[in-house]
Amino acid sequence: MSRSLLIAASAGSLVVGLAACGQSAHTAAQGTPEPSVTPTVSSSIPPLPSRAPEPTKKPARAWTKATRPSITIKRDTLHVSGPVGPGATVAVRNQDGTPHTVTLHAMNLAVKVAGRGSTTLRAPKKAGRYAVISGGQRTVLVVK
Repeated sequence: MSRSLLIAASAGSLVVGLAACGQSAHTAAQGTPEPSVTPTVSSSIPPLPSRAPEPTKKPARAWTKATRPSITIKRDTLHVSGPVGPGATVAVRNQDGTPHTVTLHAMNLAVKVAGRGSTTLRAPKKAGRYAVISGGQRTVLVVK
């Protein structure tokens, strides 16, 4: 029994000793911690912004020659890559070996495209659906 009393007393003094670790005898007796050392701020670290940054607007899509809206002629079939903006420049690509004439019906606009050649046309400035015709083929160019 005296052995378990000795272990309990030792454990209690260990807890008190650890609680007072890092404090002077004066502050341990009063129960207030000593003031801590204030770290210095490096001048190479930029200050945090005072408020959240403004949300950025999504940039307008920059069309490249390869991704520009297009009308493609392949095996005598027309394909439009997708809707275009009013007045957008649209690439007309002929992947066939024979020349084709592509007509934007509502605008009475016809462009000739050499075999394996390309050209461009300007989409209408008014939103809508416009018939595109080449030979016996027909598709729709959507202007949004």
